Amino acid sequence: MDTKKRVKTEVAKKDELTPKQRRFVQELILRETEISAQQCAINAGYEESSARQKATALQNPKYFPKVALEIQKFRDEVNKRYAADKGNHLRQLARLRDNAVDKGQFGPAIVAEYRRGQVAGLYVEKKLSLTGSIDNLTREQAINKFKDLLNQNPKLLENVAYEEEQEKEPKKIEKSKPTTP
Repeated sequence: MDTKKRVKTEVAKKDELTPKQRRFVQELILRETEISAQQCAINAGYEESSARQKATALQNPKYFPKVALEIQKFRDEVNKRYAADKGNHLRQLARLRDNAVDKGQFGPAIVAEYRRGQVAGLYVEKKLSLTGSIDNLTREQAINKFKDLLNQNPKLLENVAYEEEQEKEPKKIEKSKPTTP
């Protein structure tokens, strides 16, 4: 057996995927949100007329277990590479900040640094969402709720006085007696 053929056979045993299969795996994972599996098979060099069936078969562990396993391994590797963790995120934001500063773009640099601070936990953002409707309260309940809010938050309405308006009885209009001449 000549040396080239022996080396090629050893590489094939080690790799266990043909060049077309390897190309299909790369196309499928790296471009899976852009193109179909059929187009991946065509790009890998499979015939256009049978690309759909070939793409389906290559992904099926029953027919091509080594290819299906390689697809899963490569997908896991790509997901791990692009996964966001705190350290990578902070380094990326620092790199973006430094690039922005180098270009004199201080607004984006400040935003990147602020986001780094948020990731590091230096800033705490508190949001309060109140639900409900004043329309569902009686007048007394609304007044009590308003008083409670003012007691809990005295600076809410500084320099504003609140006086409860007393309900007044509507004035009765007396009918005047017709005068007879």
